[in-house]
Amino acid sequence: MNNTETDPREKIEIKVCWFSVLAEKRGLREETLEFPSGITVENIVDSLTESLPDISKYKSSLRIAINKEYAPENTTLCHGDEVAFITPVSGG
Repeated sequence: MNNTETDPREKIEIKVCWFSVLAEKRGLREETLEFPSGITVENIVDSLTESLPDISKYKSSLRIAINKEYAPENTTLCHGDEVAFITPVSGG
């Protein structure tokens, strides 16, 4: 394994922040979760969809921010990153 590869057996901690309806469904606004090293945003969405099916309902309109900046789903996460799941908010 060279320096650019990651070992999927290694674990990283990611701070996950929930907003709007997802925070209501989850019952909290943030939590720290452990994932395999080398995980991408897309992998986290897929993984969390299993434990939080409400994500799949909003998947097509879900916005994802890493460390307070919007990021594409193919972004690889690092230990200590903060991932925010933001759903559309309606208002009047």
